Amino acid sequence: MPYKLVTNSGNSSTMQDQPPVALTPIQAQGYTIVGRVTSFNLYLMWQPSISPSFSVPLYILNWSMSGTATLGSAGWQAAGTTVKPVPAPTTGYPTWSGIAVIGASYTCQ
Repeated sequence: MPYKLVTNSGNSSTMQDQPPVALTPIQAQGYTIVGRVTSFNLYLMWQPSISPSFSVPLYILNWSMSGTATLGSAGWQAAGTTVKPVPAPTTGYPTWSGIAVIGASYTCQ
């Protein structure tokens, strides 16, 4: 999936990927704390400008995040960490284990 470029400065560019967790349904079920630990593989792909062509992988960035949200008298309070990825050259293509539908609801296990 293409990502929106957040900043571009010289030879450095950044983007953001912030997978959300909806807290309202969790609160409605009576929970007062929720946690999430997950990891991702992000591929930097290059699309040649000639036609016909297809995207080729250049780099892979493996990253992870963990966090908790606790419901207290002042509302939800969040805490967490993200591991900053280090790009590694790759010739491997991304693979998927399933299809995520936009707007669908998923249960984390």
